[in-house]
Amino acid sequence: MLVAQGILIQPGSFVTIQNAAYIKTSGTAGLTLSSTESGTGSLIDYNTTNGITVSGTSAVERYITNDFRWHFLSSPVSNQDIWPQFAPDPGADMAWGAAPYNWDFYYWNPTAEISRELYWVNLRKNASGAYNERTVDADNSDAGYGAATQLSPPEFTVGRGYLVAYNTNWTTGSPTTHTFTGTLTNGDKSIPIIYHTDNSYNLVGNPYPSAIDWSAGGWTRTDLETSTGGGYDCWIWNDNLTTGNYGVCNSITGSGTNGVSKYIPTGQAFFVKAKSTITTGAIGMTNGIQKHVSNLSQPWLKTENNENNLLRLKISCDANTYSDEMIVEFNPGFDEGGSDKFGSFYTEAPEIYSVKGGKNYSITRYKELNEQLIVDIATKTGITTAYKIQAVNINDFTLSGSIIIKDLKTGILTNLKQSGSYSFSGNPADDKNRFQLILGASTGLETESTEQVNIYAIEKTVFLSNLDVNEHYDVIVSNIPGQKLIQTKLNGVSSSTIICNYTPGIYIVTLISQGQITSCKVMLK
Repeated sequence: MLVAQGILIQPGSFVTIQNAAYIKTSGTAGLTLSSTESGTGSLIDYNTTNGITVSGTSAVERYITNDFRWHFLSSPVSNQDIWPQFAPDPGADMAWGAAPYNWDFYYWNPTAEISRELYWVNLRKNASGAYNERTVDADNSDAGYGAATQLSPPEFTVGRGYLVAYNTNWTTGSPTTHTFTGTLTNGDKSIPIIYHTDNSYNLVGNPYPSAIDWSAGGWTRTDLETSTGGGYDCWIWNDNLTTGNYGVCNSITGSGTNGVSKYIPTGQAFFVKAKSTITTGAIGMTNGIQKHVSNLSQPWLKTENNENNLLRLKISCDANTYSDEMIVEFNPGFDEGGSDKFGSFYTEAPEIYSVKGGKNYSITRYKELNEQLIVDIATKTGITTAYKIQAVNINDFTLSGSIIIKDLKTGILTNLKQSGSYSFSGNPADDKNRFQLILGASTGLETESTEQVNIYAIEKTVFLSNLDVNEHYDVIVSNIPGQKLIQTKLNGVSSSTIICNYTPGIYIVTLISQGQITSCKVMLK
């Protein structure tokens, strides 16, 4: 038992109230979870009857930078008004004036058809800034926020997600710390979800004053679509200066792209996908999914570093700071498939994803890595500039000694195990299906190696790696009858490639250095 005049939980700090324990404030004192750019305080109350009693005000702060970038948002308290904390007070005439505006506030309408692109519902009804009083979740362009007055604003729905953006001068003082005030959410929650025509996505929100674990027990997700690779996916928009793309996380693996992981912070909204076999359903949450994450690297998202069984590719460009990520992941327990790719809001943001079975995946999963594995990779290059694909965790990925990326436009093959990245020129007219990722020591070919060097072939290219830069090598490529086709010298290099434009079949590569001879068979295709 703890009785206090007031409680302040600082960013990076957390409080847990176990069963049979409780916290009570006295007088008019309240409880505040403080938030700054570095993070937000965390509270988990496992005592659902009388764990926490606040005689004053319960408040959860949320730091949102005034950078006019998009942020997903949800409320951890009940009965939270939208304005004036999260939109300007529109005044007696219920209008915010003419554009341009320095703020935006939307919800996602699951009854809207994706093909008509009317799924984001603005708090403003029109360009003149009138309040949108139409019916909540009405079909397509008829949706709004319901009846309201200046003194009775519309409220956040607990468990629902919202999309917001703020610039300087969006309201008096333009605060970066926004405060949710009301009764803290606790206990079991059932969040409605909808499947309507071609729209299976719902933007839901973390309803608790702590992070929640997407991979934990305590969820009821039977009304969600199972990912084609198993488990359930959630998507979060990451609009920091180095991303500008959605990230996705799968409940089985906990692996995520673009800073998204299984830990969903307080005040964070996220997309889920409803089953096509339902019309209305729900996603269930209990206190068991709550999690203190004391090392959140930023107030919205967190990443983890346990990646020896997955390969993470990142694309960036010279024209801006945006980037995107994709993952190829291996586990014998997987159903082979993947997590769907969500496109960026920005045409200038580069994107990368795999294409398998006619579907686009941010995370593609396989049971095992074998010598026949080729992953088709697509990219979006929305502006003409130089691009780079980087294997950001190449030193952690231990399942293969060779990872080749092939540029189908130029024919260039690059071993990412050696270079770590591949740079290319891209423009909007490029075929999106431009690359192949070839994993394993060989792909449809026979490869041999010694402890000193590695020799293998992919299609019509012979790769030699792990060479001694202090040695001089003679390299001979011969056919099976022994006819010498290529003879060349290598000096002062650790790796090299030889293009062999010959009839597909088996060939002999011989490497000679200081009287030592190494020969192996390779298959040219």
